[in-house]
Amino acid sequence: TGDACEAAPCTDADQDGICDDVDNCPNDYNPNQMDSDGDGEGDICEVQLGTGDVQVTLTWDNTDDMDLWVMEPSGEWIGYNHRTSATGGQLDVDGYPACGNPNIAVENIFWPTGQSPEGTYIVAVDEYKTCNNPAPANWELIVKVNGQIVLHEFGAGGYTQFTFTNGAAAASLGAQSLPADAGKPAPPDTDGDSLPDYMDACPAQGDAGYGLDASGCPNPAPVVEEPAAEPPPTEEAPPAEGTE
Repeated sequence: TGDACEAAPCTDADQDGICDDVDNCPNDYNPNQMDSDGDGEGDICEVQLGTGDVQVTLTWDNTDDMDLWVMEPSGEWIGYNHRTSATGGQLDVDGYPACGNPNIAVENIFWPTGQSPEGTYIVAVDEYKTCNNPAPANWELIVKVNGQIVLHEFGAGGYTQFTFTNGAAAASLGAQSLPADAGKPAPPDTDGDSLPDYMDACPAQGDAGYGLDASGCPNPAPVVEEPAAEPPPTEEAPPAEGTE
């Protein structure tokens, strides 16, 4: 066929493979087009994502509670229960926590300009809860360093780790997948009762020896009832005079 019969190439400003005229976020890369509230605007452009030297963004295609974790070079993890690091890295968007609000399939961790430490970072993607969905979430992970994509990964459910480097060693190190059993960060448990602080209604009060209630608070000591006092013995009346 001649050129006049061939379809003209579409405009795709965000280069996500979706033409701008049908893209629910034409200026934000979102090939999965996730629109949790069905309002015609994609999840990723309904929130303001923090950007800076380092930006790590996770998106997925259903209502699962997916968790994004990043460990900075010092060994400090950032995630849903430890949202800000000593260097200023922060989790600013946390989608579908415990299968609830905010109802968006996006998580984002970033370091403001001038605050990201140099060195190797670990990124962990975890399908924390399936939220009654029949199939695992299809997820996409994008890591940017100084505005450039240095890591772009896809997966489905599960738990996966990756590494990237911020600094002079980035070109030689590249991205390396770590074994899934390398271990994910253990959430803080201040009182040592095996219930993470974020689930514990009494995070500073551990088991006092009587167990915990459903909210994580220690059960009170049982009330020990004293046995009822026996009534004093009754004295028999002396026999009447003249009787035995």
